[in-house]
Amino acid sequence: MKDTLTCGKCASRKVIEMKGTTVSHSNIPYGAMKLSSAVKDYFVCLDCGNCEVYVRLTPKFLKWAEKQWEKSDRRGDDYV
Repeated sequence: MKDTLTCGKCASRKVIEMKGTTVSHSNIPYGAMKLSSAVKDYFVCLDCGNCEVYVRLTPKFLKWAEKQWEKSDRRGDDYV
């Protein structure tokens, strides 16, 4: 939905983007003390209600996420 602005469930093109902000509740706390937050953006189909959520991949978030990935015991499997 993010790239095509077409709903993957019903193929509607009536999709809106709802951008999150760092002061809204649409963020994910991360970091050692959870003082940083990753913002989530939403894409919503106005015909069927299907919703997709994407995290904004800032350099700071990616640096933290890479460290978490290195510590993860799931790195080699096909978990999605």
